[in-house]
Amino acid sequence: MPVDEIRLGPFVQGLNTFSDPTAIGDTEVSELINFETDIDGSLVNRPPIVAVGLEVPGAATFGINVLGFYEGDSGVKYLIATNRNNSTYYFDGTSWVLITNTIAATAIAQYRSELWLVAGPASANPGGKWSPGGGFVADANMPKGGCAVAHKDRVWIGPGATAVSNGARLYLSSIVSGAVNWPAVPNFLQIGAGDGQNIVDIGIYYESLLIFKQGSTYRYSFTGDPSLGVISRVSDNVGAISKGCFASYKNEIYVLFDNTVYQFSSYNYQELNMKVPLVANNPAANLAEQTSISVWADRIFVQYYDVTYVYNLNTRTWSKWESVSVDFMGRFWAIPGQQGTTPTAYTYRTAKTGYLGLFRCIDAITSASEEITCKVVTKNYDYQSPNRFKRLLSWGVDVISKVQIEGKVIPVTYATAVTWDQLKNSGVTWEYLKTNGFTWDRPLDFSVVIADSVPTAGSGTGRKYVKFLKSIRFRQVSFELSAVTMGDSGTAPLRVFNIITRVSEKSNTSKKIS
Repeated sequence: MPVDEIRLGPFVQGLNTFSDPTAIGDTEVSELINFETDIDGSLVNRPPIVAVGLEVPGAATFGINVLGFYEGDSGVKYLIATNRNNSTYYFDGTSWVLITNTIAATAIAQYRSELWLVAGPASANPGGKWSPGGGFVADANMPKGGCAVAHKDRVWIGPGATAVSNGARLYLSSIVSGAVNWPAVPNFLQIGAGDGQNIVDIGIYYESLLIFKQGSTYRYSFTGDPSLGVISRVSDNVGAISKGCFASYKNEIYVLFDNTVYQFSSYNYQELNMKVPLVANNPAANLAEQTSISVWADRIFVQYYDVTYVYNLNTRTWSKWESVSVDFMGRFWAIPGQQGTTPTAYTYRTAKTGYLGLFRCIDAITSASEEITCKVVTKNYDYQSPNRFKRLLSWGVDVISKVQIEGKVIPVTYATAVTWDQLKNSGVTWEYLKTNGFTWDRPLDFSVVIADSVPTAGSGTGRKYVKFLKSIRFRQVSFELSAVTMGDSGTAPLRVFNIITRVSEKSNTSKKIS
């Protein structure tokens, strides 16, 4: 019989976990971990994430809360964070420096050279302003809340999800001599009062404020006098559960609500993750941050409990990132003002135990290293003849690699021969088999996996073909590739272009079900 050489890939459409592995497209994959779809269609390893050092003081009990950057007039850039208990710090690149030990700020907003720190709704002490030269100055008139933004020479504060009263108030500062001022009697607007929802987060969209409540979105715009501004409802079914629900990229805003990611454009919401539903492996309720969304280096990062989903904005494809050191990733904070340099960002762990300092990610191959296990699993292929058995004579992968590659062939079989020894050693009882619906045709649900590995270190740095010598008879089959790279110049890049298979047709199926 003739042998056909059939190419699988390139996998330009990325991850699809919504559909059954037999129904997804030929250019989609059912698993994509620590790989990303590049603009040329190949799959390339993600950049490494490495610990910066120095934990946030006092964060061991409640966790770390990163609030954003402060940018000084002299070009200094400080990352602001709290220990979620009683103190707020800035990171100067080498160490954490105390801003105040009176509050663990819930939000920040910078106006000119002053940074305003918001105290939480239950805080005993007020928020205030800070600058490197002037230090922290508390302001008893400053409203408490959970979110803040600077817009049109004013600072705006929302109550946050934990506020027990006045949850619909949007507080705003006054302007006195060109500076932010908080009057003794607070200025505020009512946003959707009476709906029982708190204002959870605030964003800027062109010349307007976007106000995210717990189940709705509002727009507020004004020209001169804020009291003459216009409040309009954008959506009555998309809002925010917690702070950190949205991220801006160019002229778009991306919003995470429940388990759906939306693209917000021209005041319309469009779902982005229809093919990749957000699912947590272990939705632990004790995480300091359970869900969040952020943008860095043309990527959207969605943290959904213990799973990190990444959406590539250039290729419009999804993947998953996993890291042993950052098992519960937080938001990615891009270091500002990096035009012409390699994009760099900070992230952190959202767990309350373990290392509670910063991690750095650089979108380039450098000396920075992390053990990264990259994995891709294809769809189940029937080679357009589901009723026939085929013979896989050999297969291989077109790659750029400096590390060992492991390949697995996984045939999809309905029935597999099981011996008495296998049944005895499985540890199951007859009652278990009966209760769980096993039959004499399928006494155990064994899966067949044919594995092979090929070391590629020292074989050159160019594009190469890696061949796996395993023959197998199948009706449907999927392929898995995995490799461990450190992400540095000695082991990266790891790039997968195509899978090449040599297949011949054998016979029609004989059983009623195969």
